[in-house]
Amino acid sequence: MAPPPLNVRIKFLPKNSTSQYQPLDQGEPEPPHDLSELLREAQAVAGISEDARDLQSFMAPEDEDEEPEQQVDLQEIMDYYTGKQDVKVIEEEDDEPEPPLSLSQAICALSTLQRYVEEQEDSTINDVKALNAIERRLHLKGIKSRKQTTINDYFSRSAALKDR
Repeated sequence: MAPPPLNVRIKFLPKNSTSQYQPLDQGEPEPPHDLSELLREAQAVAGISEDARDLQSFMAPEDEDEEPEQQVDLQEIMDYYTGKQDVKVIEEEDDEPEPPLSLSQAICALSTLQRYVEEQEDSTINDVKALNAIERRLHLKGIKSRKQTTINDYFSRSAALKDR
């Protein structure tokens, strides 16, 4: 083995000064022991039996009823106690679900809400900041939903506007 170059100095450090996870010259780290026997002994001393119920049997005992015997309508109970037993409630049923709002409608509604919050005396700066954050997210969503076009489309669109 050749000696090191003159500009390199070799110095031996004390044990365990360069490594934290595997100490030098102290062998391999010892694997952890099986602690299940120690746990059984501790349970025996404490009087805990090994046949403890598992979580499923604890959460749903066998002798507990799964469902009530009779289904009772909450509206019937309220009608009984309010004296409206013969009155029938007519529920409006919409056959068609409402169409989702467009992004521009959401931004318009948000600007109305922002104006309302800013006019209130009891509104805080956190309310205004939260609404501004939502506005930024909506504008960002609008920008991300735009379709990228070619430069030719830009010029053909501007030429069509000039012809009008």
